[in-house]
Amino acid sequence: PIEIAANASKYVLLLASTSENYDAGQTIQFAVVNSAMSYTASDSISGEPIYDDTNITIYSGKITAVVTTVKVELGETTPPHTTIHAGMNNDIPVMQLKFTAGEIGPVKITSLTLQETGTINMYGGSNCGFTNLKLIIDNDNSGDSSSGDYVLSEINNFGSFSDNASVSFGFYEPIEIAANASKYVLLLAST
Repeated sequence: PIEIAANASKYVLLLASTSENYDAGQTIQFAVVNSAMSYTASDSISGEPIYDDTNITIYSGKITAVVTTVKVELGETTPPHTTIHAGMNNDIPVMQLKFTAGEIGPVKITSLTLQETGTINMYGGSNCGFTNLKLIIDNDNSGDSSSGDYVLSEINNFGSFSDNASVSFGFYEPIEIAANASKYVLLLAST
């Protein structure tokens, strides 16, 4: 039991732990609905039951569940419009994307879908202009593959694609981005 001396106070704190079984916008709130009947108390000396005589409903503060955000934009060192020699080229930097997590919490990204919109044929078979597509983490934000960068996902078989198709990359490991932080992803193409 909690023992409280005459003219003294004691404070009780309710702590809650949550599962993942709720949605953004839902709230946590508790109340002492009938303060005359919601707890059991007795006089320390006589043992007689005592009751709160105010009978006011007491509400906790409301805690609202939120979900963080993520912003994707073209990276600062995305490769510029340029030319390549027709024929075989390995790991051409094509696009850099910057992912920024919102201020509420960290973000985990597990896949990315891009659409091929150029004129080099992506159709599978002997007419395909691509031999490999890679997504890498551009750790140093260089806009090029360099030491410390690592492959998130790659595609080597274009047999099932049509020209100007969407290409989905499932990452080998998720990209984890801390709140208010950014990570860079670079698309590399081999022809």
